[in-house]
Amino acid sequence: MEDLLKPIAFLGFTAFGIFLLQSLFMIKEIYIDKDADLIGLDIIYGKNILLLPSEKIKKTLLLKNPKIKQITIEKSFPNKIFIRVNKRMPLAYLKADAGFFKVDEQAVVLERLRKKEKNLPVINFYQPLSYSSFSPGSNIDFTEIKKTLRFLFESQNLNLKVNSIDILAEDMIRLVIDKQSLAKEIFISTRKPVENQIYELRKIMEFLQRSGIEEVEYIDLRFEKPIYKK
Repeated sequence: MEDLLKPIAFLGFTAFGIFLLQSLFMIKEIYIDKDADLIGLDIIYGKNILLLPSEKIKKTLLLKNPKIKQITIEKSFPNKIFIRVNKRMPLAYLKADAGFFKVDEQAVVLERLRKKEKNLPVINFYQPLSYSSFSPGSNIDFTEIKKTLRFLFESQNLNLKVNSIDILAEDMIRLVIDKQSLAKEIFISTRKPVENQIYELRKIMEFLQRSGIEEVEYIDLRFEKPIYKK
């Protein structure tokens, strides 16, 4: 009888030990950046922290939260998780046939809106975009749009306030600038590297300021040697 009870007792203690370990490492607390509002955290609560697939969790959370650019998951044993996020920042409105897409510098759709809300530049694309074709989290994969957004993002360091952008063709992109800026219009092209055009624009603006020129009609960066008109 004793020989029979020994393995039963052993199994009982083993099961109890596993239960304690499972309870000890069960995720009970999740701490998130103050300004982050994440959807989908239910896939973490109650999971074993030792077995938590962090990379898979990150991918799932990013899909459910299109306004988040990057997520970092840190484990704090025995049962706490810290989540840090890097948000996508809205850069412009992209005009669609029945509204607007609010996009970041990587052309990721953050929101679909019938009307504009914030004071962001409006991008008009020569090819009509269907409002129903892109949802939050979608990437609008047009070279002209992506390069325009990158130029807009990089130009922020030059203190330019862009009101609107007309993408008329790959070699004809017009930025309409605020009245208080140095130039009324700036023309760029997708055929030249964005970094080159930003560099040339900075040099022209520095030259104009040194020369005491307060305003020009336009700056055209499309050519090998950029030009401006007073």
